[in-house]
Amino acid sequence: MIRNAVLFASLSLCAFAWAVAQTPPPPDGPFRIPTDGSDRPFLAIWRNNEGRVRESKAPYLRVAIWDDGRVVFAKDPSKWSHDLLQGRIAAYRVERLKKALLETGVFELKGNAYLGPDAPTDCITIELGEKKQMLYWWENQMSWMQDKPHRLEFVRCWKAANALALVACPDQFEIVSERFKRPPESWYLKKAIQSE
Repeated sequence: MIRNAVLFASLSLCAFAWAVAQTPPPPDGPFRIPTDGSDRPFLAIWRNNEGRVRESKAPYLRVAIWDDGRVVFAKDPSKWSHDLLQGRIAAYRVERLKKALLETGVFELKGNAYLGPDAPTDCITIELGEKKQMLYWWENQMSWMQDKPHRLEFVRCWKAANALALVACPDQFEIVSERFKRPPESWYLKKAIQSE
């Protein structure tokens, strides 16, 4: 009986040590987006502007994920705000996310920009090797998206990319004290040319 308890305790300690070894280290220092564009995330979702709104506090970041597992994400992704968290995810989670993004069909979309006059502009940028996509939309504005199948496909891909990004956010994180400012030009992989 004692031998079983010792064996169980040893196995539990080994399992704990393995779990700790699998947890990536926290990000190095506070959140900073390089202004020269040298360190672009492979996936980022943000509100670029709020359209014709006085005293706008945009842009807002929902999530940005880098190849090395760094993640900066909104404390409450259901609303646009400047309350951000940062953490890291393991390499296998980065690879799993990239594979899932490829499977969404986002790189095969017919159009990439569906914007209304004076409306907010929300953005998604995805870069996986040679494949690059940039989407522009006023998120959840469905009135002009329901009349054509390729527009509905755009909405499906938008929602899939958002869901995958948010599921990938780390469980261990720290508060970001710096405010998200306009991302570097390198984040804008394509121009917002209004699609049909």
